[in-house]
Amino acid sequence: MIRFDALNVYQVSPAARIVHWLLAPTNEDLTDLTVKIFRSYSPDQDFEEVASVDYPTTYFRDAEVNVTSFWREVYYRVTAVIQGQAYDSSVQGLNPAFAAIAKEMIRRTDILLRFAGVPAMVYLRRHGERCPVCWDSVLQKVTSSKCLTCFSTSYMGGYYDPILTLINIVPERKIDQPDVVLRQPTQTSFKMGTYPIIRPADLVYEVNQGARYRIDDIMPAEIERVTTAQDFTATRLVASDISHMIPIPDKLVPAIIPVRSHRIRKRYQYVGKEDGPPERIPLWR
Repeated sequence: MIRFDALNVYQVSPAARIVHWLLAPTNEDLTDLTVKIFRSYSPDQDFEEVASVDYPTTYFRDAEVNVTSFWREVYYRVTAVIQGQAYDSSVQGLNPAFAAIAKEMIRRTDILLRFAGVPAMVYLRRHGERCPVCWDSVLQKVTSSKCLTCFSTSYMGGYYDPILTLINIVPERKIDQPDVVLRQPTQTSFKMGTYPIIRPADLVYEVNQGARYRIDDIMPAEIERVTTAQDFTATRLVASDISHMIPIPDKLVPAIIPVRSHRIRKRYQYVGKEDGPPERIPLWR
């Protein structure tokens, strides 16, 4: 059996990253071992093979990664293939230089969210293939605000499948702005952990209330350049926004797993429903 001891990703230039892996000790004959490298812009899906190397090579230089956006995160996974068997590594983003104090701050943020957070789903905005329905390649803009193919993002599919996590939401300021029609702009502040890494224009769906928000700006909390939490502001979307049509998957896996304790509320799994918000099912009593 093949196992990976480590998978690391390092930035070596503005347009290149090194993916480096280490195999665990094994008695297998590795003469015919091949390692495939996969890349995605979501930590959970849409990994595409970008290279394949033979043993004993233990690294790959990715010079074709799309880093045109400062806020775009890139994730890698490697697969060892030997005698027809495939063995996957874990998923890894860019490795920060973790200090002990940073790890402790991340842990404390997760504890805070277990007590003060509410369940929410984060939809990461897609990149890559343009929408064949509403994207005008001549004008370089979206021509419809009601496109169900890209949800007006200009990219095929619009958003990756959501990631369920816990988020602390500051109560919204209630404002009425009389106009031709009454406007009620609602922008509020949020706090979440380090997974997933979010960007402006990503979506947040508050499960219990059914409200959707579009992220406006993000202020990460950092220690020695290591992100320990993500504070951001987002605008609540009106009921007519096309984003409300984005489907909810049948099953969602929480990103933060609460420690089982009588002092911490029950852990739940959320199951999507077509005619309303997801149904909450306790995993223990």
